[in-house]
Amino acid sequence: MSDPGHSEALLDHLRSPRNPGSLPRHDPDVHTGEAGSPDGTRLVRLQFRVDASGRIGDACFKAFGCSATIACASWVVERVEGELAAATLDLGPDALCDALELSGERRDAANLALGALRAALVGL
Repeated sequence: MSDPGHSEALLDHLRSPRNPGSLPRHDPDVHTGEAGSPDGTRLVRLQFRVDASGRIGDACFKAFGCSATIACASWVVERVEGELAAATLDLGPDALCDALELSGERRDAANLALGALRAALVGL
């Protein structure tokens, strides 16, 4: 079933979000990043467990906001799990928007998820 304005890829992430939840904040291997919209209506929190070699193991998210915000957070954690943390910093909004077939006005949802990614990985 398709929904006008929502791609099948976006709907897939809404119906079956990848790794929603949280990791223990006090674990020294867990990195947490948040990004929110200026009006406070959307928030993305991403958490990653990064091993000694710099590889992302567990990845999870919490997202509050529109369907695109939730789908973007889900896509990011699925995409970066198993990757070297430093390499994920090259992810840009174009890749995310293309993967979820987001229109231009929803690009801000991609930027929120990527902002949370960068905040989580600062200092690595």
